[in-house]
Amino acid sequence: MNDKYFRRIEAMEYTIAHDDGRDLTELEKADIILLGISRTSKTPLSMYLSHQGWKVCNIPIINGFELPPEINAVDPRKVVCLTISADSLATIRKARLERLGQEDGGEYASIDKVVEEIEYADQLFRKNKRWPVFNVTGKALEETASEIVKLMVSRRKQMGLTSPGDGG
Repeated sequence: MNDKYFRRIEAMEYTIAHDDGRDLTELEKADIILLGISRTSKTPLSMYLSHQGWKVCNIPIINGFELPPEINAVDPRKVVCLTISADSLATIRKARLERLGQEDGGEYASIDKVVEEIEYADQLFRKNKRWPVFNVTGKALEETASEIVKLMVSRRKQMGLTSPGDGG
């Protein structure tokens, strides 16, 4: 056991505590803040990144609700947005509902509702041009994570910081 191991454990604990917007305290300690609507892989991506040593908070975007004001107090270079195609999202949501035994999912899986949610999220993303948007449609979790890490490592270097994988 070494410092890297303990940093990774700390990152995992932070990420679990800050999953799905449950705890927005100490948001400034996050290395990455993921924003996205339901079923854009926020939680699995957060957990994957935390195993690499990144402290991740993920916050859901809910149509018609403002983002928590705490997001405005953090460095926007930590924020990453996730999007997905409407067809893929509707399919994912329908499959989830079927697994839960709810054949008729109502609006949650309807293409009209999905399009509406994606458009709402896109409006938020356009208002915040410093937030990069990653499209997760058809991508493996590892692929999206790699793209995000590449961006974050670059941003941290510009800020004179090391990255979790660098021992910092």
